[in-house]
Amino acid sequence: MDRLARIAELSGEIRSRRLFCEFIESGGRVIASESDGGPWTDVTAATVARECRRIETLEHTRRRLMPEEPVRHDRGR
Repeated sequence: MDRLARIAELSGEIRSRRLFCEFIESGGRVIASESDGGPWTDVTAATVARECRRIETLEHTRRRLMPEEPVRHDRGR
């Protein structure tokens, strides 16, 4: 995958995960079961923490591929 395609993929995933976090912050809940037929438990806090860490990792990767400062190609001119 070329660099620009990877940046686009990362940007889309970051946006999607941020929207999910906004949903939770607006009152959404995440309920899960450890196994089929097992009891349901609220895992909202753990999910938000995991998503925030994942977003930070994705943003770091994207910054490595696309630094904020534009690259100058006119060295010494």
